[in-house]
Amino acid sequence: MATTTGPSDCDGQYARDDGQATTFNAAAVNETGRDIEGILTRANGKEIGTMHVQAASEAKITDEYGGDFRRLFPWANTAQTPWGSAWMVIKPGASSLPHNHDEQETFIILKGTGRMSVNDETRHVGKGDVIYLPPFSQHSLLNTSQSEDLELLCIWWDGEAKP
Repeated sequence: MATTTGPSDCDGQYARDDGQATTFNAAAVNETGRDIEGILTRANGKEIGTMHVQAASEAKITDEYGGDFRRLFPWANTAQTPWGSAWMVIKPGASSLPHNHDEQETFIILKGTGRMSVNDETRHVGKGDVIYLPPFSQHSLLNTSQSEDLELLCIWWDGEAKP
């Protein structure tokens, strides 16, 4: 990424990780190296680095792991990340399906209360709690409310480990 120690009045060019030459207006880059206007332009004139928004109203929700699952990252044609993430909603009184996988994972509880089970351990969790799940740990999350959705952010990384 292009960085400067301070604003200047010159334009510049740098090579991205994908090998594309990219131009930028150095006067629009602040001290942190971020493009103030939010736009960088490839040498071919195509804008990159502009803001992208996944509108909640247009989100694809699937039934996965026993809840409503909205995959966030990786984001096709936008950002390929070394981690994945999803917004999950577990309905009142419902539970995610007990499962395990080779990725490390963390849950951040955004709304509601629940009972988290990991292997043979169970704990009550609520808004603001963060749960770490090691690879191959058997886990499920029960929404203990009879009236409020349990919402959480799921983030996973690594994978392809051997049990």
